[in-house]
Amino acid sequence: MDIDRLAKIVEAEVKKAIANQTGSVLANIPKQSNPSGKNILALFTGGYAKLSEALLQIEKLIKASCQVDVVMSLSAVKVIGQDKIRSISGIGNIICEPDDAVSSLNIIQEKDFIVIPVLTRNTAAKIALGITDTLVTNIVMQALISSKPVISARNSADPKDADCPCVGISNTPTALIKLAENYLQKLESYGIKLVDASDIAQVVLSSADKENPLNLKLITQDTIANLPPNTDQLTLAKDTIITPLAKDKAKELGLKLIIVDK
Repeated sequence: MDIDRLAKIVEAEVKKAIANQTGSVLANIPKQSNPSGKNILALFTGGYAKLSEALLQIEKLIKASCQVDVVMSLSAVKVIGQDKIRSISGIGNIICEPDDAVSSLNIIQEKDFIVIPVLTRNTAAKIALGITDTLVTNIVMQALISSKPVISARNSADPKDADCPCVGISNTPTALIKLAENYLQKLESYGIKLVDASDIAQVVLSSADKENPLNLKLITQDTIANLPPNTDQLTLAKDTIITPLAKDKAKELGLKLIIVDK
């Protein structure tokens, strides 16, 4: 058995294992055609710090021609309510936990960015510890594994933020505050970009404008498949990891991979 074929088998088995760990794969989220903007998945958890600003940022993204679909945690449904999300003009699909028919792996496939407009301390802690017992935490983990950009508002989870509930009060033990800070540092080490809620749209749109394959560490077949139409070559840094399936996809599309020093 040659190396490339073995690599295909291994990658397929890894993806199968991931899908089995993250719940049902019975349903796929309908693909959205959005040639003029980016496809974004917004994950809402049950916080309320700068909630109005977070909703405004979603509106800005939609006005910038982004397709925005939403997943709401159980606590988000209770604290924020579906009606508030559905009232956003131009909002796309809305999925509420629990939904066993939704595959976290499938739902991120067509997404360019995962955005968390409201991140609670509870969800931050779970992600930091690798706990994926909800659809939201599963999606975040799948996004990180798949090298999808994850951008999150930090306000509801950062004890240093004036808008953070509970943790920042004067009698909160220092050790508890430090624990919350450590969780956020862990999220950043995973590659999650933590920003103020008021900066979400700007960060997403500027990141979309500045996307550069030279900055990518991993090229998968999805990376190749999602390139703009008529792309005939891709310039990559020499330390970029290119999966065998990505090479096969590039060959299939007649795409030339050029390796250079940064």
